[in-house]
Amino acid sequence: MPPSSQVLRDYCRLGCVRSNRPLLLGCLGAILAGWLGSAPVQAQISFRPNLQFDKNSPKTAADLARAEADAAYQLGDYSKVVEVTNRLLQIDPTDHVAYHFRASAQIELGRNAGSTKLIRDGIADSRQALGLAGNRYVWLYLPYLYGMTSLSQVEGKPQHVETCIQVVTPVLDRPLLQPSDKAQLLYQRGYAYRTKGDSQPALADFNEALRLAPDHLGSHLQRAELHAASGDTKTALASYDRAAETFPNVAVVFNDRGALRRSSGNLDGAIADFTRAVQIDPRFSMGYLNRAICATDRNEHQAADSDFTRSLQVDSNQFLAYRLRGNSRLAMGRLDPALADFSAALKLSADYADGYEDRGFARIYAGQFTESAADFAKARELNPHLTRLAPWQAIAAWRANPAAIDKKPLTTELDGPKALQGWNAHVAKFLLGDEDSQALLAATSEQSPNSTIDRTCEAHYFMGQKALLDGNTDAAAEHFRECVKTAATHLAAYRGARYELKDFKK
Repeated sequence: MPPSSQVLRDYCRLGCVRSNRPLLLGCLGAILAGWLGSAPVQAQISFRPNLQFDKNSPKTAADLARAEADAAYQLGDYSKVVEVTNRLLQIDPTDHVAYHFRASAQIELGRNAGSTKLIRDGIADSRQALGLAGNRYVWLYLPYLYGMTSLSQVEGKPQHVETCIQVVTPVLDRPLLQPSDKAQLLYQRGYAYRTKGDSQPALADFNEALRLAPDHLGSHLQRAELHAASGDTKTALASYDRAAETFPNVAVVFNDRGALRRSSGNLDGAIADFTRAVQIDPRFSMGYLNRAICATDRNEHQAADSDFTRSLQVDSNQFLAYRLRGNSRLAMGRLDPALADFSAALKLSADYADGYEDRGFARIYAGQFTESAADFAKARELNPHLTRLAPWQAIAAWRANPAAIDKKPLTTELDGPKALQGWNAHVAKFLLGDEDSQALLAATSEQSPNSTIDRTCEAHYFMGQKALLDGNTDAAAEHFRECVKTAATHLAAYRGARYELKDFKK
């Protein structure tokens, strides 16, 4: 059976939002394409038992419960699956189909929650189903195999995928396996190999699965991902093209091809693919999100805002959609809506350092200096590696109380084994008065000429901030204008300078 739109959404991948420049704000280094961190494509497709009923035969309560569990699973309502199968097992505690569905649902719930207990409960149910059916049906192995690979991903223990591979390999050697069943088992083993980091045997399994079952969606997508991960963009695109020919009405295929096209610099092709994805499924929230990111790439922030909003209308529980829309709104000078978005994001994920960093920048732009300093401090508490925020935190604290500036916290950042290094140390020394502006500007090209423009932007921003603290508003404005002249639009310093100049109407 073809997967439902919810199962397809479960296949989406989430690439991380990376920052490869100091004090970067809103630069998207990787496409967003799903929900489960950097985990690979999820693994369960079309493994359901045949639950077709004779229309002329009476249906028992157990028949109806199996059908209800099946429908709930295909809609992605895994909690409902557990509820229905609990009821079914009260009717018949030996129903292997009920254990099969409950196993699958618990594993999905465990993956979504990062819960090893739920995944282990699902694995136990899968074993129970296999025991009750006497290993007669190979599809009963699929939740167990999927669960072991999922457990390995959540716990970070490779022995679980080793067990998965050891269990499935002899099953694959059984005589008279149906091609579709063998393809499913090969897919699970390939998925385990990929989780283990063995790309070549994984690719071989996906290729063989597609030879046996050319319409196996998961193998198409996994094969394309493996080629992309190896840097073979041409072959990866060809794989996605074949998937698109086979599945012209499956949104995730176009979404994933669009992600690869964007990463290879083909924004027009990426936008066309994301547009096709949402045409196929108007409730495919990640299609809108990805198209919004492409608009952000082009500095088309109003278009991005619109698509971020459409994505959130479909699914309001998206931390990243709020965060990215907030950055687009900051870029347009829409400060209050941006602040609201960052706060909404943090309500969904209160332990995500980047969310506090974003709001810290927005609050410093808004003149909410005490609150900004608190956000930067929280971001650094959650992620101690964010030492680049030290100068920002100092500026926020100083501007909150310019009559009683306390330099000691920033001074301590220059001492000890975790002391500020490189460019950040130069900025701190400048703010403390240990280096002058000429030394700061000279340091902009110390490490890499490619970073000179970015650091020049930041140098003028912090020189402007220091001038404001010294009461020299004219000098501050001149530095902020020099900051804006660099056109380093991806930097927090560039955006901060524009807010200081109040030039968003230009």
